[in-house]
Amino acid sequence: METIILVVLMGLMNLLAFLIGAKTGQKVQKGETIELPKIKTPVQIIDEFKEKKETEKQREIEKTNWENVNNYDGSSLGQKDF
Repeated sequence: METIILVVLMGLMNLLAFLIGAKTGQKVQKGETIELPKIKTPVQIIDEFKEKKETEKQREIEKTNWENVNNYDGSSLGQKDF
């Protein structure tokens, strides 16, 4: 049973590879450019994560500031620390 499943899967993978190759070949024949997907490096991913985290932190601070402005009644009651 395992052998049959492997044979079918390998056949499907071969068919998929053929179709992708045929599509790419047609693009080359027509003179279209083939664009490869941009792969991000781990350093870029970490930098984006840090930027996103910093931006989120800044937004929370600004949100707290605006809540404090809206809640201000002349005293420190209802004010939140940030």
